[in-house]
Amino acid sequence: MFIASKGLITMPWLQIRCDQLNSATGYSPTKAYYHSKLAQVMTAVSLAERVPSNVGVSCIRVPAVKLDSARFAAQPALMRALYAPKNAAAATPESLAATYVRAATSAEARDAVYIDENDRAVAAPRAARDSAARDRLWALSEHAAGDVEWAW
Repeated sequence: MFIASKGLITMPWLQIRCDQLNSATGYSPTKAYYHSKLAQVMTAVSLAERVPSNVGVSCIRVPAVKLDSARFAAQPALMRALYAPKNAAAATPESLAATYVRAATSAEARDAVYIDENDRAVAAPRAARDSAARDRLWALSEHAAGDVEWAW
């Protein structure tokens, strides 16, 4: 099971820069976060193509998650004010936990690789639909991980 972010829908142009993975140019924590989430979607799609059909591969597009009251109260006043509307509309940790359990245990979860928090199939980001980009990422991952022939 892979966990992505609903925030990826705000970055439809995002692509993994395979030739610049270790570059500090243009680095920001936000870019690094969304690149890692895109890589998870891409890897999930690639893995689903490589495993037998009786093996389920799921990637959940997680929305904002509601902060518990103690954590919310501990935020600076400005952050509380900015985050309050988002927190009010956010999914509860319990509802997302139920999504994770269903994705891991339900036979229906095998019908779609990329799902939302309500178990509905959603369109993968553009880069995850690009087989050449997925193949480049897969090759880089194989190289970084070393010999993984035992896995197949």
